[in-house]
Amino acid sequence: MATENEMTLLLQSLEETLKSLQRTLYALRDSQRDHLLADLINRPGPLWLAGLDLTRANLSYADLSGAILIRADLERANLEGVNLREANLIGAILRHARLRGADLSAADLSGADLSGADLEGVRNLNKAKLAGAIMPDGSQHA
Repeated sequence: MATENEMTLLLQSLEETLKSLQRTLYALRDSQRDHLLADLINRPGPLWLAGLDLTRANLSYADLSGAILIRADLERANLEGVNLREANLIGAILRHARLRGADLSAADLSGADLSGADLEGVRNLNKAKLAGAIMPDGSQHA
């Protein structure tokens, strides 16, 4: 079992790797970026995208079940038909994101900003955690 110090070092290394990936993503043209994101998303295992800037990313119909998207910036992202079952989106920015037909079963959207988001046809929104989330109409969920 790893010690607390080893776990801290591992998390710091992971954070640096994610920051490097983000710099690489934004150095690419949009078409290259979409292909790289598609490759990343289709890898096995839980996806860790916490804190990443995914503004305007096209993640439509991706399987992001169980993904860690804490404080990720998904403003104006295309999340149409995406599977977000049990995803952690605490504090995520989803302003004006397109979530049509997305599955939000047991997703944690606590404190997320959904201002202006398109939630048409979203499945299982009533099964998502929405405490403190800013809803598309600007109201705050209780």
